[in-house]
Amino acid sequence: MFAAAARMRFAPRDAPGPDPATRRVLLQECPYRELARALPEVVCTVQQGVLDGLLENSGTTVRLLPFVGPDLCAADLRPA
Repeated sequence: MFAAAARMRFAPRDAPGPDPATRRVLLQECPYRELARALPEVVCTVQQGVLDGLLENSGTTVRLLPFVGPDLCAADLRPA
């Protein structure tokens, strides 16, 4: 997921997760940020689906955390 996020220009960066079993990936640059601000229920739902598809059959679940900061989103990855 990390490499795919980088290819899609999200500028991912590892960060401490909320617990030891969770890997948090900060998504520092969203190419859809302005649209996501206007229509988060659409844009962020699509992005959650993209993440789910990337990790399908990997044994990992992912949860998108939109706008954890003014210009920052994150994704939490956990073993299924």
